[in-house]
Amino acid sequence: MQPDDAAAQLPPLSVEPTSAPFDLPETHKVCPDCARGVEAPGIIYPRDSLREIEEFYEQRGAKRYKGEVRHSAYCKPHQRKRNNAYRKGKADPTVAERVARSVKRTGYERKPERKARKLKIASEWNKSNPERVAQHSAEWTKRHRKRREKIQRESLLRRARGETARPGPKVAGESDE
Repeated sequence: MQPDDAAAQLPPLSVEPTSAPFDLPETHKVCPDCARGVEAPGIIYPRDSLREIEEFYEQRGAKRYKGEVRHSAYCKPHQRKRNNAYRKGKADPTVAERVARSVKRTGYERKPERKARKLKIASEWNKSNPERVAQHSAEWTKRHRKRREKIQRESLLRRARGETARPGPKVAGESDE
């Protein structure tokens, strides 16, 4: 424990509120991967981890930031390397499961405005690329012959019964074939 007169020995604070670092224009930023010396395409070490702000990706729509623009945490080469590794990792079932759990927990995919936006973009793309849609459909039909036949049988029986609405989503554990 410090003596009571320890506070009296400390120098007075000389920082004015206007000189706070967050009020200064942001011209440089530190890349943590550059500081650790992580290899990335186009980077030669020794390299200063304090980089110019132009070497970071601008990420717009950040409401809490001035001008709604923030910059990526890593410089462009390191951010690209991380993004590529993430995309490659999504093919790995363990990573895909982790991403799916995250989406389920946050409800990100269930937001109505996001669903509506995705549907709008998809329908616009389908209208502007009818030949690609037809090609994709034909390829899917070739790859999933048994599943396609089953779907057609079920649809035919449903129409024969006079039902026009499609059935709801599949129950977990149900098999298509």
